[in-house]
Amino acid sequence: MSVSGDVIALAALALNQITGSSIPQGVAAVVIGLVLIRVGLRLIKRSHDFLVGAWLLPSTADGDRDDDGSTQPLTPDDEQRIRAFLLGYPGVTGIREVLVTFTGPGRVWVTARLDSDDELTGAQVKALVCGIESGMKRESDAVYRVDVVPVGRVSSSSRNTNDS
Repeated sequence: MSVSGDVIALAALALNQITGSSIPQGVAAVVIGLVLIRVGLRLIKRSHDFLVGAWLLPSTADGDRDDDGSTQPLTPDDEQRIRAFLLGYPGVTGIREVLVTFTGPGRVWVTARLDSDDELTGAQVKALVCGIESGMKRESDAVYRVDVVPVGRVSSSSRNTNDS
């Protein structure tokens, strides 16, 4: 892009010197502007899903898409597999929240807030978190970072003491 803009500007400057007219410089400025608009539109098309947070586009849309129409590293089925993996892990009793953040092409960061078994000791919770993090990275090459926040169930007696 920058080379083509430089070539256009150089050609306009040469025509200006040859003809003495400033019209080639004005035309070159418009052409460079149109080239910049085209590049911007291509970037928007390429990054559409990241910009609007959409998983899939209609199947009629053209572009660099997988067979299922997805441009994201994870599909909704992959997110369900993440949830199943988390719920199937020993010591996890529920899922409060799973956030999948796209950090670049083919790279995601998974953050999970999980209900954990209240009977677990501190060392067992640490092992649970480390096991989930390493297991999810092994399951998918797209997952490059996993943050697990284990949360125990809050009993009514502890709520009352915290409110005081």
